Amino acid sequence: MTSGQPTDGTDVTHLQTLLESAECVLFDFDGPVCQLFAAHSAADVTATLAAAVDRSEPDLLTDEQRQGADPLGILRSVAAARPGSPLVRQVEQLLAREERRAAVHARPTEYADPLIRTLASSHTLAITSNNSPGAIHEYLNTRAGVGSCFESVYGRAESAEHLKPDPYCLVCALDSTGAARDQTLMIGDAPADYEAARRAGVGFIGFASQESREHALREAGARTIVTSLEELLEAARTVRH
Repeated sequence: MTSGQPTDGTDVTHLQTLLESAECVLFDFDGPVCQLFAAHSAADVTATLAAAVDRSEPDLLTDEQRQGADPLGILRSVAAARPGSPLVRQVEQLLAREERRAAVHARPTEYADPLIRTLASSHTLAITSNNSPGAIHEYLNTRAGVGSCFESVYGRAESAEHLKPDPYCLVCALDSTGAARDQTLMIGDAPADYEAARRAGVGFIGFASQESREHALREAGARTIVTSLEELLEAARTVRH
């Protein structure tokens, strides 16, 4: 597979067609916009959250979860096992704090900033994410000329309800922007993003900078997948609106 090429046999013309048919583009945050834990170790954050859970319920998590690098997965597991509990709010608040710390040193995804600025000239943009709104705003405040491109930001609730693949944050963005579902695209890098887009009735472009992510997206059902945002940027620069 050639790096940067759409992986379903499509080309920039196909991406251009998708973008031209859309009025609104929804971005997932961690991945398509930036690498949130580029400098702030996701494994360390996972360990912090797991320790907090273990103090309350030592049998709730698996060893694999404790030793992993998926802090959001810890929150998701706790929210599924103990919905609405004080433990969920405690873990969410810990994660939100760590995400805000990480956001200060997050690394922009390659080509993301120019893609966002280019699309903002022809589309309504919003962020629909499972990350905390505070962390998203913290990051956007560091990116001159990028943060103002987004009309709205929808991150997770403190209760950790409605995490993607629940389409709630996408529906909120559609309601706030007034965008039609059949004229909206989402750019995401995880199966949960694809499923949320499918449930919300919006189009989807997968971003997979790693082969494992591409495989996961394709297994979930995504068909238009790019391995670099450069292809989308090239297409966005030729969009006629």
